[in-house]
Amino acid sequence: MFQIIKRDNLTKARVGKIETAHGFFETPSLFIKTKKNQIKFIQPEEYKSLKIQSIEADAYVIFELIGEEGLASTNGIFDILKYKCPVITSSGSEYLFGLQFKINNSGIYFKNIQKGIEDYFDAELSIKIQQELQSDIISAFHLPILPQYNYEKAKILLENSLNWQMRSLEAKNSNQEIYGIIDCGKFEDLIEQNIKFLSKLSFDGFQIGNRLNHLDFNSLKNIVSKINQNLTEEKPKHFSEFVSLEEIFFLVESGVDTFSFYPDFWSKRGIAWNNSGKINLKEKLDTLILNSQLEEFCNCPVCSAEIKIKDLIDLLNKKSDDFYRFLNIHNIYFLNNLMELIRESISNGEFQKLKEYFLKTKIF
Repeated sequence: MFQIIKRDNLTKARVGKIETAHGFFETPSLFIKTKKNQIKFIQPEEYKSLKIQSIEADAYVIFELIGEEGLASTNGIFDILKYKCPVITSSGSEYLFGLQFKINNSGIYFKNIQKGIEDYFDAELSIKIQQELQSDIISAFHLPILPQYNYEKAKILLENSLNWQMRSLEAKNSNQEIYGIIDCGKFEDLIEQNIKFLSKLSFDGFQIGNRLNHLDFNSLKNIVSKINQNLTEEKPKHFSEFVSLEEIFFLVESGVDTFSFYPDFWSKRGIAWNNSGKINLKEKLDTLILNSQLEEFCNCPVCSAEIKIKDLIDLLNKKSDDFYRFLNIHNIYFLNNLMELIRESISNGEFQKLKEYFLKTKIF
């Protein structure tokens, strides 16, 4: 259940609380995405110290990890993650799009590399798995609409996707919350059709975008405007990915409540988040930067241990997993702490002041 606690006077930004069967979390906030059954390079006993409120897992990936027998015998996603907190599961469709696949009106046929066979996945199976995993929030099965698709293909895929999402609603027979997916392709009329159609269905919240199709900032502004014109403010909105501090603040002030954050995506690229935006440790850096920490005023375990950027680059050159571990730890803590600051600023009527502080020296 979603409750709005405080609204910003100048924007649509709000502080909220989402209560679930396995605890509550405050918004705006992050769902930290797992790699299979864990946040890579980090142990569950470390999660709390990194201010992790909630986790995101892929239903299909978990299903492949434990199999039908494991799914039948598990007490839920918390046994698999080894950590109890609110969990959202994605439907599996985006992961399957990374494999060799073909679709028809009913579902996705794909090459199952582990089994060495052509396999099949659909809305009903996705919802069945998500229900048996007992996650707090489940996602409708949908089709990502990629930028390279022409109009006719995008239109057909959207029709299939909306049908699959209706089937997802019909297949759900649990008390779990379910989110509809607003897939942000490049065709404005299809985006509007997607939003208007889903707004009439009984979803508990809405997820915006997908990790396979990041939008440029102007397109993002346009889509968010259409969403705010057509969707009720009383339901939570979740954004699947972000790439800058500017996007975070824009989305929060547009009424987005939760975000996905996949630590491995950034650490693999050598990216560390900080007050100025991001810094790439795989690029050539000057001596001043090398002798500094990732963020001067950060209290994460990495910065608190006074580990310098030059130390991290040394680990990278040695091909040590600690390079990725330390980046994951810092990035998760930094962004969770930023969300905490954003919640406090909205509550105190100082959201614009916080936004100006972070964006005045932005580097994107």
